[in-house]
This record gives sequence, structure tokens and C-alpha cells, in this order.
Amino acid sequence: MCLLVPFIYNGSMKIIALTGPFGAGKTTLVQLLAAQLRSSGATVSIIALDEVSRAVIDADAHLRAELARAFGKDILHTDGSLDRRALAHAAFASDAATAQLNALVHPPTIKRAGALLAHAATSSDLAIIESPFPLSYLAEIITGVEESVQIWTVSASKDIRLLRALADGYLREDAAARMQRQPHASAYQQEAACVVKNEGTLDDARREVRACLQTSGLVKTDEPKTA
Repeated sequence: MCLLVPFIYNGSMKIIALTGPFGAGKTTLVQLLAAQLRSSGATVSIIALDEVSRAVIDADAHLRAELARAFGKDILHTDGSLDRRALAHAAFASDAATAQLNALVHPPTIKRAGALLAHAATSSDLAIIESPFPLSYLAEIITGVEESVQIWTVSASKDIRLLRALADGYLREDAAARMQRQPHASAYQQEAACVVKNEGTLDDARREVRACLQTSGLVKTDEPKTA
């Protein structure tokens, strides 16, 4: 088995965009990837777009008001904070509703993610962007640094993704609606340099990440010597 040895750094931050649909297990894979990169000596920043989106909405009362106008006042709690379950139920009810959600939330999310990426470049060897969409849908985030980006995608069957969503507390109807509104698997895979299959154990996922790293050019590999 190949050993990973020091991260290859050329003076400019590299970026791995790890994409995948709802329930694919992106967050787990991001943590495994970051751990392996850090063990090879890299400093790593993580920019999770779902988290960025949540933070943007929480910080912007005007955006929450726009969402309420689009999807109904029931998406807000009495204190004005967002009821995420209610918003998801309304926003994933149809393709048109999902498009409206994206039109409102994507621009400020992209702006904030771009700022976080620029900040990461001052202190990190590598940034990992975790995205629920193919990166081509959010290309503005990497404008000007496209040559530094590798796109990986996480794949898992619909049945496994649904089971994970149910385990995380989603209602079956809401999880199925969310899955239905996301891009087809081919949209993720056609732009990806590596497809990480995530349908087994944590050790299986760790091996998948390691295999992608070995072919990425981001770390060197070295065959252990045998007697």
C-alpha cells in the first residue's frame, strides 16, 4: 500500500471542491480528507456552503423577510428566526419553489464564501469547499483561481441517502422532496476529477479518500520498502 508523504506546496493555496447530493455523506468525507491532508503536513481550511448559507440567513433580517414573502410567514418563528424545517418543506415542494430559494440565497452565500476563501488563502495551504451542488452551479466562488481547483464528488445510492436523512431526523416526505429537487448524479460526476463512493463503513470511506489523494498530485506517495 502506498504511504502519503509531505503535501506538495508551491506557494499558492490549492482548493478541493467536494460536492455531492443530500445524504451522500459529504461532511464525513470532508473531515476524513482534512485529517489525511493535515497528517501530511498541510494547513487546511474548510468552507461548508450549507453552513455558510445558514450563517448568512441568520445574520440578515432583510433576507429572512424576503424568504417569508416568497414562502409564507410560517417559515419564521415568532422571534423572527428561521424555521428551517418549514422553509425546506415549502422550498422543495416544486422545481419553481426551489429555483426561487436558490435565487434568493445563492448570491449572498457565494459572496460570503468568496470572502472566506480569500481569507483562507492568507493562512492555509489548501481549502476544502463542501458543496451540495455541482461546482459549475456556483462558479463565481472560484473566479480567478480556477487552475488551483480540483473537484471531487461523493456518491451514494438513493436508498442509502434516504436512510441517512431519516437517521438525521428528517421526515421521509421532506427528505424525498429534497432529493428529488437536486441535480442528477451525472451533473456532479461529469465535472469531477475523482468520484468517492460512500456506501460502506468509515474505513471504506477513508480508503476511498486515500485513493483519490494518491492520484490527485496534491501529496506524494511512497511505496513502503519490503525486506
